[in-house]
Amino acid sequence: MLKTAVIGVGGMGANHARVLSEISNLQAVCDLQKKTATEVAKKYKCKAYTNFEEMLKKEQIEAVTVAVPTKNHLEVATKILQAGVHVLVEKPITETVKDAKTLLELARKSKQIFMVGHIERFNPAVQALKKVVDNQELGRILSLSVRRVGVYPARDEQATVITDLAIHDVDVFNFLLEKQPTNAMCASGSSLNTELSNDYATLLLLYGTTHASIEVNWLTPVKIRKLWITAEQGYAELDYIDQTLTLLRRNFSRDYDEYGKIITKFGEPTQWKVPVKKQEPLVVELKHFLDCVKKNKKPIITGEEALQALQALESLKTIEPNEK
Repeated sequence: MLKTAVIGVGGMGANHARVLSEISNLQAVCDLQKKTATEVAKKYKCKAYTNFEEMLKKEQIEAVTVAVPTKNHLEVATKILQAGVHVLVEKPITETVKDAKTLLELARKSKQIFMVGHIERFNPAVQALKKVVDNQELGRILSLSVRRVGVYPARDEQATVITDLAIHDVDVFNFLLEKQPTNAMCASGSSLNTELSNDYATLLLLYGTTHASIEVNWLTPVKIRKLWITAEQGYAELDYIDQTLTLLRRNFSRDYDEYGKIITKFGEPTQWKVPVKKQEPLVVELKHFLDCVKKNKKPIITGEEALQALQALESLKTIEPNEK
């Protein structure tokens, strides 16, 4: 098995360590907090470090996953690639588009596998929906709408609901539609008594004639992750958490009224659930990353696609609130 390591195990990285301990030879974990690194290392029977450069020098590591604050992605990933080690960084790829382009250029020159952890790409329900869209089972997509809400997670203090939550769905929209938004805008605000720049937001993205909206917050006391699609011939509802996908095909007929005008009559829709084999998306994602390393193949989520999701967020036009 490949020799692996995780950098940043205070939040999502702890889950990386759990999964990698099961599917690879987890050599070490690294975290600036010595206590955190030691506890995770003890749990998964590997070495603990507080300095990732020291870890890379001392351990014979082949692949690393990075779950540090986004502002540190460029620096950490750069040093990993320069050390000749394959790397997966959590989303978003970097803090800015400029940094992302710098990192992608380095990744291309290094010839190492570079992947970004857009985890919803590996959600079996999303993969099933992609097949439905590609096969045009419901016809042309007219609109997409997402609710990704829940309580505030205690992790990267620099993150916002837009960069932490909405970017998931921007990437999913890009993936399903195979294009980037032509226009994007958002309204956001802060309700909690914290230094967060925003903890709730609504985004509107235009993909030509297809409209897409995203609602995100860290306020709703229940965790919801759902996507609804309206298409010319029907409707789809996806639950990211339950990994379920329900389709409804509309039934209608056209007739003429007594004045010769065309009227449309709607009947009961045909409804069915698409079979989805449930799997933990993180397990699927990390297995794919390691498989790409072993076979030297291109990841299904490329650095360029991660850049496109970030570009959409960076291009957002802010809608100022009206207090009237």
